[in-house]
Amino acid sequence: MGAEYHYSRDGQSFGPVSVEQLRQLAATGQVTANDLVWKEGMAEWLPAGRFKGLIPSSAAATAPAQVRPISAAPAMVVPSEDSAHEFRMSEPAPAPVVAHPAIAAAEQAHKSEPIDDATQAEVFARQAKQVAVAAGTDALKAFKVMAKNPVGGLRVAYENLGPTRAMQVGIVFAIIFDLSMAFAGQTLMSSFNSVHGNFGSWIVAAIKLMVIGLIPFGAAVGGFAAVRASLKGEGSIFSDMFVAGASLVPATIFFLASRILTVANAEVVFVIFVFAVTTTILILYSGFTTLQRIPEAVATLVVPLVIVVGMYACKIMLGILM
Repeated sequence: MGAEYHYSRDGQSFGPVSVEQLRQLAATGQVTANDLVWKEGMAEWLPAGRFKGLIPSSAAATAPAQVRPISAAPAMVVPSEDSAHEFRMSEPAPAPVVAHPAIAAAEQAHKSEPIDDATQAEVFARQAKQVAVAAGTDALKAFKVMAKNPVGGLRVAYENLGPTRAMQVGIVFAIIFDLSMAFAGQTLMSSFNSVHGNFGSWIVAAIKLMVIGLIPFGAAVGGFAAVRASLKGEGSIFSDMFVAGASLVPATIFFLASRILTVANAEVVFVIFVFAVTTTILILYSGFTTLQRIPEAVATLVVPLVIVVGMYACKIMLGILM
């Protein structure tokens, strides 16, 4: 079976479609040279004009110039000569590609302005703000998809975003988890101070908890990368970071609920805790089996191992910081 492609127009993603369907869409003008195309295994979305032979020459000649990217251009894409007429990667080419929409918009708005040393920091700050807002918006969309179906929606959310934006969403999820852990840890910090008296002031203790909160995300990313490399699984560091961040969403809900409900509603907090643990396990399992294509038997063993390693690492760091 041939590869399935996705294409994006005006910020909306469509697909999957076969190679033949993609060629037909390009021939009828429904996919233009500047529309983005992606399939599983590609590091990022690429303009359709970069797929040699996909866009008719007459349409490609009238297409507007692409936006200059921040990073180096990825490899040129050309069709292979096999019977399926799939596309493959060839040697790197200097042709430009479209950057992240937020970065591209920032560059387009300021490319005509002379930038000196005094304004360079301001331009960078504006670009960073737009990227952060775009990543936050993507995270909200992904959360809505996964809220309806935490397991099956994982792959759907990843494919809708594409690798680069999905990685940014994973980072956003990890940051929110970190902040929620520090927020919910006020009671825990008071207990440590009353018993040990050395966890520090509220600000110092919050920073310590945020350091600890980074460990589950790092453990999950490392676990995914290690399993993918050892078993030659699919995906990339982009999908690793997305699934790792998504797996922390249930824990985020638990921390916020426990801080709001307090011990007066211990039964409800316990139910939310069970929900969070179960859903985290299912999300990790789905990431291994659907994005990395790891056998189910292996995923069943690896998921508990990743969780145990993350918890043990948190325990070690807690002992260091106390």
